[in-house]
Formats: sequence, structure tokens, C-alpha cells
Amino acid sequence: AGSMASETLDHYEEGTWTPFLSRAGGDITSGVSYSTQNGEYTRIGNVCHIWFDISTNAFSSVDSSGTFQIAGLPFTVEHPVVGGYGAPSFRAQSAISTTYRAYNSSSYFNGNTTNIELYWFTSGGVETAMDTESTDIGVGRLTGSGFYYVD
Repeated sequence: AGSMASETLDHYEEGTWTPFLSRAGGDITSGVSYSTQNGEYTRIGNVCHIWFDISTNAFSSVDSSGTFQIAGLPFTVEHPVVGGYGAPSFRAQSAISTTYRAYNSSSYFNGNTTNIELYWFTSGGVETAMDTESTDIGVGRLTGSGFYYVD
């Protein structure tokens, strides 16, 4: 049987945030131009529900390496004790290679950061990072939603 620690709602907040593309190796703002950067969130207690819409109209000469990320989440993702990380779902994905769109996403909310790490499964079911400019990600639109735990 479960137990309840408290019946009091300790936090409720709604707002907007500005999603942007980044890489695990550092900032890529000099190589990306956006036509849309919209995000909304609702935080209830220790759960943050997010929605985002990113459209790029230029994507070149990205000055970093590492896995691509959607950065700028409104709250830091709580590092999970058990059970892994939360996973976003995507809708519009024209900014992502058709190879990746054909198979399931393995993207996740990265603990102790404000980032969504972009990962996908290959046709053979192997998890792989989106880390190659112009092959994995480029000009187009990426929309999605999800929820994650916060401190």
C-alpha cells in the first residue's frame, strides 16, 4: 500500500521558455538561425509539463561536437534515483534526418541539466546519438512535448 506524505499542493506555475539547439560539447548559436523558438510549460508540484516548437532557417558551421540537444528547459531536470529518465515525444520533425524519423526516438531529459538529449534507434535497434551536422539535423521544424521531474 502507498502512503501520502502531504495533501498540500506546494507549487503551481505556468509560463513560457525559449528552446534552442545546443550540443553536449558547447554552444552552437553562431551557426543556427531560428524562425521560431516557442515553448510553454506548466509546473505542478515536482512535475514540469513542457511543449516546444523550434524552426531553423539556417544551420551551418556549427562550432562544437557532441550530441545535439534541445536546451533551455524552464527548470533543472531532477537526477533520477531509480527508473531512468523521462522521454519527450515529437510531432513535427522536418529538422531531423528521415533515417531517424523512420525509427523510434530514444531522446531523454538529461538529469541535472536543462537539456533534452537527442538520441534515436537505428533500423537494427541500436541506440545512437544525433551528433552529425547536416546528416542528423539541419534546417526545418522540431515540435514536441513531455514531462519531467524537478527538485
